[in-house]
Amino acid sequence: IVGNMGSEDRLEYTAIGETVNFAEAIESLTKQSPNSIAISESTYAIVQDMIDVAEWPDQIIEDREESLTVYQVLKKKE
Repeated sequence: IVGNMGSEDRLEYTAIGETVNFAEAIESLTKQSPNSIAISESTYAIVQDMIDVAEWPDQIIEDREESLTVYQVLKKKE
């Protein structure tokens, strides 16, 4: 969900929901590898013919039952 949240005194345009939380969790994993780009398995499925990646060990994300496969983008394929 995206939109203005808050009250008449203080409105803020924001996004909330499971997808946002999922993206935030992936982004937090990049602290382990500064200046990196991390993508989910579903994103990798779309772009796998365009980029080279390194698969990170499966990650456990807080409040999720299953582990998450995350890829680090290395470079664009020639």
